[in-house]
Amino acid sequence: MFILLYNKYMWTYILIGVGVGVGLLLCFALAVASFSFSNFKEKQKELQTKSISYGITVSEFIKEVNRQIFGGQLHRTFCEQDKDHYSSNVISLSVSTYNSNSIVSFATTAHELGHAKQDYSTKKLQTLWKLKNSSRVCGWFFMPLIVVGFVLSLLTIFQIIQQQFVFYIGVGILGLAVVLLLFSIFLKIKEISIEKEASTIGLQFLKSFMTEKELKSCKDFLDSARFTYWAAFFRGLLGWTFLTNKESMFK
Repeated sequence: MFILLYNKYMWTYILIGVGVGVGLLLCFALAVASFSFSNFKEKQKELQTKSISYGITVSEFIKEVNRQIFGGQLHRTFCEQDKDHYSSNVISLSVSTYNSNSIVSFATTAHELGHAKQDYSTKKLQTLWKLKNSSRVCGWFFMPLIVVGFVLSLLTIFQIIQQQFVFYIGVGILGLAVVLLLFSIFLKIKEISIEKEASTIGLQFLKSFMTEKELKSCKDFLDSARFTYWAAFFRGLLGWTFLTNKESMFK
């Protein structure tokens, strides 16, 4: 009798512990989803006014890294403000970033140069771009599959349709929707991993041009930027709770 009571209480405590753990994880995910972007903007505003002590601008930094790492083969072009990016051997920066010597501008540029190095060294960046395009296509089918799968399953459960095979078709369609969601989750996590690697590479480029303190500020800024990717990921997963802004998992 004592053993049975002990087992009963043990499982109660385990379930309570699991519930508390899940609740804490949910609170953490919601906090990241809700506050990461504002934290990033605060960090950006703080460091935008701080210049590096080396005495060069981003344009000179790019030229030097291009010469040393890419043999002068990396092309440069201009884009809109806050739209800095890398794509297929071209680094695109806003005019203000290109002519700046602020810590934010150097960190942003170094990150994009990190993507360029990834593109030169491996195929992982191009593979990710292709898979993300596939994910967007999957997004078109996700909700229709969910709706059709639920409808077919419910129609057979409530015996509106008598054929059992219709139920299995419904479950199969729901299973396909789950596979698409898991594929999207995998891509999001892979993208965050690639973003982190690009920042790590970029920080290596900056070592010769910054003090340790300035380099740490760049790392903090890039870490806060990466958290915005986690925020988008959690918003995609937790949008159904209505506790955070909704975001598509298939972007």
